[in-house]
Order: sequence, then C-alpha cells, then structure tokens
Amino acid sequence: MTLRKTFYALTAAGLFGVFVAGCGGGSYGTNPPPPPNPHEVLLTDSAAGIQAFSIDSSGMLTALASTPDSDLSRFITGNMLTAASGKFLLVTDSTGTNIKVFSVNQNTGGLTPVSGSPFAIGGAGSGSLAMDSSGKYLYAPYQTGVAAFSFNSSTGTLSPLANSPFSDGSSPFAGAVDPSGKFFYTTGSTVQTGLSVYALNSSTGALTAVTGSPFATPLSTGPYNLVVAPAGGTVYATVPSNNAVLE
Repeated sequence: MTLRKTFYALTAAGLFGVFVAGCGGGSYGTNPPPPPNPHEVLLTDSAAGIQAFSIDSSGMLTALASTPDSDLSRFITGNMLTAASGKFLLVTDSTGTNIKVFSVNQNTGGLTPVSGSPFAIGGAGSGSLAMDSSGKYLYAPYQTGVAAFSFNSSTGTLSPLANSPFSDGSSPFAGAVDPSGKFFYTTGSTVQTGLSVYALNSSTGALTAVTGSPFATPLSTGPYNLVVAPAGGTVYATVPSNNAVLE
C-alpha cells in the first residue's frame, strides 16, 4: 500500500463537526446533509451534557430536550455517532474509558440509556467512534489498540469481539472506516506511528494490520483526526500543531 505524503496548509482556526439524527437519519459523515425536514434532530454537546434541537424546513433550530450528564459535557461532539437510522446515540465519556449508548426519542430528542450502558472500552484515551458500513461493528481506538464490538441494532447493546483489542503496536487516537468497508484507519501518537491501516473482515469484524503498518508521517508531529473521502481511496488527517492536513 502506498501512502501519498502531500499536505496542505489550513487557513481556518480549526475543524469541528455537528451530528444529525432523525427518522431517516444517521450520521452524515463528510457528505453534506440532505435538506432538513421537521423530523430531524440535531444533537450536540452542551455545558451540562447533550442538547437536542429540532430542524425545520428552513434550517432553523428549536431547543428540545436536554440530557444532563457531567461525563458528557463539553467537547464530546467528535466522539458521538448515531446507529440504526438514528434510533441510538453512541458517545464516549470524558476520559474515553466507556461508551454510553442511548435510545433517541425521535419527537423530543430525549436520551434514555440502554440496558448495560455504559460499556467499557478496556482502557482510557478513546478519541473517536467509528462504525462499519453495515452497522454491525463498532470501533473505539484507545491508548493500547482498537476496541471492537458487535452492535445489536434492536437493543443498542455492545458485545466485545473475540481477540479485541486489535493492535499493530501503535497508540491510536482517532479512527475511520473506508466506505467500502474493507479497511479501518487510525491516527497514532507519534510521527513514526502516525497512521495505521487494518484490513476489516466484514464477516467477523476482526481487524488485521496490513504490511508496513503503522506508517510514518512526513511532518514533525503526529496527526490528530482523520476522515476517508466518500468515494474511498484517499485518507485525510489533520495535524493541528503544523496547521496542516495530510493526504
């Protein structure tokens, strides 16, 4: 596998993400969301936990339910995603040690913990959550590897996969699944372990590091977050300390 080491300077102060769930919803990732409809709900972090908003046909927001939770307050928007067409919200706690799973009330945006939540990752430091294209498997990179779970789309419960966590020796932070569902990517904590690539077994959810992983990066510090282009084939990783994006 060949990695292109092109990078571009960022002119913006930073990157941030929003999260949309609804009756036809789910996470929109890097694709622009479709025109909003009255049934869509925006979920975002707040000073107390998670705040829900309705989105009308003009894009205006109206505050709905607020879910207080000190473990989820502030700066966790990047660590949350929806599953089962917006039926569930999955989010890491403030230390990246546990995954909390909530059922989402489609009318009020209210959140109710599912049975068994929170689910232990196995260690601290998870920086993001990612789900495969089938919605069957959830991945949580953390300090010593990638924790992998099967996801029950009916109940919202998580079950650790056999041999989880998966590791190539790096200390991953963020993760992303290739749109084809064949590969899983993570960012590492050093220049030498800047990017890891795993083959994803769609039948079992297991990850296997590809030859050469982890890969070094050409900048002086390691990358932070990453995203895979919707068409696949290209991976972008931010390097905030260098004000750059790796491609």
